[in-house]
Amino acid sequence: MLNEICKYCKPKRCAAQINVDGHCPEKLKKLLITLKDNFLKYECNVDYLHEKLSITPMNLNFLTVKYFKCTPKKLIENLRLEHALISLKKNNYNIIDVANECGYNNIGTFQKAFKRRFKQNFICYKTKLLKSSKKDVLIKNLINELWH
Repeated sequence: MLNEICKYCKPKRCAAQINVDGHCPEKLKKLLITLKDNFLKYECNVDYLHEKLSITPMNLNFLTVKYFKCTPKKLIENLRLEHALISLKKNNYNIIDVANECGYNNIGTFQKAFKRRFKQNFICYKTKLLKSSKKDVLIKNLINELWH
């Protein structure tokens, strides 16, 4: 999963270097490892990250904007929503299960995040997927939309 997060880091490197192997600053390595281990937990939020990493919220924001071109909150949300899309790909269509699996303890919060990022609610998207013969392509396009 760590390489899955690293691939969204904006300073692009060759494929062989997309991992935590000394090519990233120490703070970024810690952030990536912390995200990998915790982004699906309910308690993982901006406060959790800056406390866990022992850096100020401002430094955390600087780090995520510099390397991912988004705020820490948006980075966590993107990772969770990508996980939700992957869950849909595996035919998990129960909104409660998907929301809980992705670190949302409130279905309403998950629905708002989903709609904000994809301009449609989860139920509509699920229906669209069920009717489509190109489910993988639709999900891949949404994942790309998340990170661009």
